[in-house]
Amino acid sequence: MVAPGYPLAPQTQEDASPVGPLEKWLRRAVFILSLGYIGCFLVVAGLRISYPFQLEWMEGGTLEHVRMILDGRPVYSSPDLEFIPFIYTPLLYFLGAVCSFVVGNTFLALRFVSFAATLGTMVCLYLFVRKETGSSFWGLLAPGLYAGSFELCGGWFDVARSDSLFLCLLLWSSYCLRFQKSFAGRTVAGFLLFLSFFSKQTGLVAGLPFLAYEMVRDPKRTWGAVLALGGSLLVSNLWMDAWTNGWYSYYCWELPGHHRWAWPMLFTFFTKDTVVPLTVAAGLGLYHLVWMFPVSWRDQRWHLPLLCLGLLGVSLGSRLHFGGYVNVLMPVYAGCAIGFGLGGQHIMGALEGLEREKRRRIASWVLVLSVVQFVSLAYKPWDHLPSKKDREAGERLVSLIAGVKGDVFCPGNGYLAVQAGKRSSVHQMAAQDLLRGSRDEVSRIMIGQLRQALATRKYDGVVLGTNWFEDPRIAFFFKDVLETHYETDVRLFEDAQVFWPVTGWRTRPEVLCRPR
Repeated sequence: MVAPGYPLAPQTQEDASPVGPLEKWLRRAVFILSLGYIGCFLVVAGLRISYPFQLEWMEGGTLEHVRMILDGRPVYSSPDLEFIPFIYTPLLYFLGAVCSFVVGNTFLALRFVSFAATLGTMVCLYLFVRKETGSSFWGLLAPGLYAGSFELCGGWFDVARSDSLFLCLLLWSSYCLRFQKSFAGRTVAGFLLFLSFFSKQTGLVAGLPFLAYEMVRDPKRTWGAVLALGGSLLVSNLWMDAWTNGWYSYYCWELPGHHRWAWPMLFTFFTKDTVVPLTVAAGLGLYHLVWMFPVSWRDQRWHLPLLCLGLLGVSLGSRLHFGGYVNVLMPVYAGCAIGFGLGGQHIMGALEGLEREKRRRIASWVLVLSVVQFVSLAYKPWDHLPSKKDREAGERLVSLIAGVKGDVFCPGNGYLAVQAGKRSSVHQMAAQDLLRGSRDEVSRIMIGQLRQALATRKYDGVVLGTNWFEDPRIAFFFKDVLETHYETDVRLFEDAQVFWPVTGWRTRPEVLCRPR
């Protein structure tokens, strides 16, 4: 059934039209490419889901959040040398802790959550396009295109980070608001939007436009969604602040506002990030939005432009944050996948009244462009897989850390110290976020603790990564005392090619320093 407000040809009419041999083969080709990208993601994710070391440089810090929960400690607390939380909301950590009861506190638990969330996103993309257009064919192309953006997003779909989870919950919230007309269904949508926020704060930013519109258009059946969202936000904030003595609000509300902006990314976002790699998909989506742009404010077709606005906005805003990596493009690529499916079927439906040969010619061109779009996304799956040498290098490093008599400070790689049977260490990214905050007294806690620990040679070893002193704040506060009281003892890797993350910031542990 085609969604109300979209006068597109349903699948039955499309099938009734004469289809030429060329169009038939092109449909098969683009369909196979779509399934191929989905299958490729499943294989890559399956091969690396149990890899015991980081695929991305902040995965280890995420794992340490789960360990805090399993130890019965608050995720958000006063900074110390063992742990400083990231500036993200905690749903991924809680779900990872639940999975850890089955598979143990390993990366497998967190990556399984992200993997399942990505599958949920693909199902939602299919259903969204299928429901809007009545076309299973274009419905299946939407998740295939999203899967094809795997490398454009840095191979991020299954890593132990919150992006896949928040996006999945956001899209399902939108789907429920768009197609569920009952009060109960829309209330569920509001709660799903809260869960998206509770995975990553940007979920709330992306969801507010379409929720606000639905509340204005149909308040009688949507006020439950607003109440579910607002009530959940209030209760969760009160609960988390009570559990963490107010640190939850500091880390998740206050600190994120202190990120610097990278304004040059404003231009490259609309060229290099979106238009160039997804020219056909973006073009079809834009065609559909313009042609079907609603006139009346009560027209349900407003939902799609507002959803796309939210997806575009969070990707752009996150990309403009200094240090924003390509993982933040996942929402806008999901929006392009929806637009690709809707725009493609829209054109096919508009051809129904044309003469047969003209219809075949135009339809074939649309499918040729679709094939070109899919082919342009081709990548080497093995580039996203850690090697046997990476695993062996990591195992040797853990053994080396375990062989140090006392505690070892591993900033940015505290999970390695835990694997070696020692205390964890604060993550570099969390320390950077803390140092750029506005509360000097909070920063001084961490600065004072670390300077004293290094000055008194508390640690029998310090493992430093490639980029530990790249941030000038860290270099200013800690480099002098470290160089005064410690010296480089061991270069950790002879091979310059091993143990690098397969995505994200290129960094790895480099040296073991011992007290002078």
